[in-house]
Amino acid sequence: MSTGVALFDVSKAFDRVWHEGLLFKLFEAGIPKAMVQLIASYQQQRHFRVRVGISHSTDRIMEAGLPQGSVLSPMLYNLFTRDVPKSQDTNLALYADDTAIFTRSWSPHIATQRLQQAVDNLQEWFTTWCISVNSEKSQALFLSKRRHRPDEEIHLNGTPIPWTDKAKYLGVIVDRRLTWKSHIDYCTARAKAVQSQLYPLINRRSKLSAATKIRIYKAIILPTMSYASPVWGYAAKTHINKLQVVQNKSLRMAIDAPWYVRTSQIHRDLGMPSVLEIIRATAAKMFAALPTNPNPLVANLGDYEEDANWKHKRPKLVLREDQD
Repeated sequence: MSTGVALFDVSKAFDRVWHEGLLFKLFEAGIPKAMVQLIASYQQQRHFRVRVGISHSTDRIMEAGLPQGSVLSPMLYNLFTRDVPKSQDTNLALYADDTAIFTRSWSPHIATQRLQQAVDNLQEWFTTWCISVNSEKSQALFLSKRRHRPDEEIHLNGTPIPWTDKAKYLGVIVDRRLTWKSHIDYCTARAKAVQSQLYPLINRRSKLSAATKIRIYKAIILPTMSYASPVWGYAAKTHINKLQVVQNKSLRMAIDAPWYVRTSQIHRDLGMPSVLEIIRATAAKMFAALPTNPNPLVANLGDYEEDANWKHKRPKLVLREDQD
């Protein structure tokens, strides 16, 4: 079974929310009139101006959009998109302005047809509610261990959405064969960049204590490497080891360890688990919490048993001690 995914680039989603349309949907959702009026006053009489160097434009009234950085804005955007159409045999994944449609099928042709039908429905909805989608930056991805790929293209607003070998969604790079190599390479590069920026604080000659340097590593560098790790943590150890190298270097700098001290000894003395052990602990915590999640789609994510004889790996495999 293969999965076809269409990922949409919604242009300035929060900046283009139609005020009157939002208020209409709030009434439709059964929100009390007094609350709707309060939200209307929250939107009205907002102004903006543009600064270029030392020059400023005149003030303009904001006729659309939600304030950036507000706690209320994501909730209002979710209410604005609550009636987004869902098509048969496809699933819709929405997280704020990140929109994706996916479907499963043995046939690339059938998957393409289903996605195209869903895209056509979404296109009409986007137009009705004044939501702009950048067709040129949208992507399509066909996830499969098999070699076959779709021959047909998906079109949005008359523009073809290109099939790609990898795409980024919610900060995670998904590759066509789910090896996660591209994502781990990306995480490794980002971690090294952060490590380089923090070098004045964590280098061997820094006057900070070793304990402080370790805290900096745990608070800044480690989260950069382990983001969403329960999803991709079952990747081959050759990929995970790239992240382990970054951790080893950070710990050696923190305690100014000489070259002849074994890395395993440093981890043992500091009580620092390996990257793979951190991923396993995070995954175990996530899978244990899934059944109690109020969202049924989230609660069912871990509703399967990992079989060592399965041909294709799935995320729970990261919990196995004998992982390949």
